[in-house]
Amino acid sequence: MVLDATKRAEQRALLEAELESVGIRLNREPPNIYLKAKKAGGMKINFQSPPKYLDEKMVYNILRDYKMLNCEVLVRDENATVDDFIDVIMKDHRKYIKCLYVYNKIDSVSLDFLDKLAREPNTCVMSCELDLGIEDVVERCWKELQLMRVYTKRKGVDPDFSEALIVRKNSTIEDVCDQIHRTLKDNFKYALVWGGERDRKRNTPRGHNAYLSCRNNLPPSPLSLSSTFDNTWKIKDLDLGTAVLQNSRDRRKGGEGVCRYLTLRLGNL
Repeated sequence: MVLDATKRAEQRALLEAELESVGIRLNREPPNIYLKAKKAGGMKINFQSPPKYLDEKMVYNILRDYKMLNCEVLVRDENATVDDFIDVIMKDHRKYIKCLYVYNKIDSVSLDFLDKLAREPNTCVMSCELDLGIEDVVERCWKELQLMRVYTKRKGVDPDFSEALIVRKNSTIEDVCDQIHRTLKDNFKYALVWGGERDRKRNTPRGHNAYLSCRNNLPPSPLSLSSTFDNTWKIKDLDLGTAVLQNSRDRRKGGEGVCRYLTLRLGNL
């Protein structure tokens, strides 16, 4: 959300109110309230801890207004409000999303105000006029979106860093295969991953559910021509690495044994 730093209060309040009215909740988690509709049995209302803003009568009246006469309710959050409970009832019409507030025209405000503004949560500051902070905004966007770059390369050739596949962190090798071609995963055999702090090559398990967002603790595994993908090894905290996907034919089945290699280099945006 791009705002004018000189009019931040009015603009932000107006835009947030408009989004709130259509069911969009910014930088909030769904209320910790359990609600299950039933076919019969009436209402069963429980509170995990004494509520501050709700009581049993209020919950009962709200459920009656929404014609939910047979249901089970458990309020786990003591700070839950009436609006939170309505959001749970209308969960199919609510969306909880992250929002990054970007304040432009910081060259028009005082340094004290700018320092206070920049310290607010989910906030970036910039000035298009003076070309200040634009790269910081871009970097913050990549971080909030949890994206990573995947570079492809052929065996024996340096990776081409001019083009990259963009995937989310914790994407699997299968996700990368699908971005390249939907049939690639059908003949996928294994991936070699290296990079990170030690830049040491490692073998991934055969399972194409292995994660691509890891660092330096991927256990070596024997290479196999089996086409089953039943392993789901997870690798942790990879910032930079390379994966090689091999698409090969099984010599034991009379194939030519021709292998096509695809190397993926992973890195943070």
